[in-house]
Amino acid sequence: MGWGATVWIVITIAFVAAAAISILYAASDEFHQSFIPGRDSSAFDLAIDALGVAVAVAVLSRWSRRPRDASRNQAPVTRP
Repeated sequence: MGWGATVWIVITIAFVAAAAISILYAASDEFHQSFIPGRDSSAFDLAIDALGVAVAVAVLSRWSRRPRDASRNQAPVTRP
């Protein structure tokens, strides 16, 4: 396994951990709302939050795998 594969494994673990934490937070928020007068908890709200997390992870995952512009890594061209 090369260096690039190791980096992608770490990035994947970070995305999964961030998604899990976000969904757990949304679930705890829905649970908390069940105790607030005038508010109620909803599985639909939790599903919408989870969908938002999934879209964010998909967009960021796609963005992080985009090809890099090789011209940015080159030294500037000097002309006489």
